[in-house]
Amino acid sequence: IIPRYRVLEARGQIELSSTPQTHPLSPLLLDFTVARESQPDAPLPFTAAYPGGLARVRHHIERARTTHSERFGAPPAGMWPAEGALSQAFVRTLAQSEVRWLASGEGVLRNSLHACGIDDARAAYRPWALPDAPGTTLFFRDERLSDLIGFDYAKWHGRDAAQHLVGELEAIRAATPSGERAVVGIILDGENA
Repeated sequence: IIPRYRVLEARGQIELSSTPQTHPLSPLLLDFTVARESQPDAPLPFTAAYPGGLARVRHHIERARTTHSERFGAPPAGMWPAEGALSQAFVRTLAQSEVRWLASGEGVLRNSLHACGIDDARAAYRPWALPDAPGTTLFFRDERLSDLIGFDYAKWHGRDAAQHLVGELEAIRAATPSGERAVVGIILDGENA
């Protein structure tokens, strides 16, 4: 599989990302209290952060970049954090590690925007950035389309699945306001692709 993916990436047909080594929930390693951003009543440990958490997160990121380089000839430009878990501190840490883009689920974006009082059904169709994480762009997957490809379209006739996907993309484009370009993140886990 690795040689095939290396060739597909070299042709520009796919872009491979990585996940910090050993799949850590990095935001929690940096600050336990971020758990309350998504679950306000979550019980927390008595200590504020995992001991040595920042050093561990940096190690997991660097190991992922190194092993990706060994397999594919260059470090990944982007990362999909374990379980799509993000926090502002984690995004800053990734930016410092020269990760140019991140991907997560649209539910993460929706919950973050909701906490700020923003309700934008099209939010996932544009790139995002944090002011204090220069050089790193955040993309959010269209969960419905990604899941159709990862789980459902395999049960369809190929032509029907392709026509349906193109129709869905055309509908997104048609609903995009004038002057905007939609970015539709179709992001699949390796085992589902």
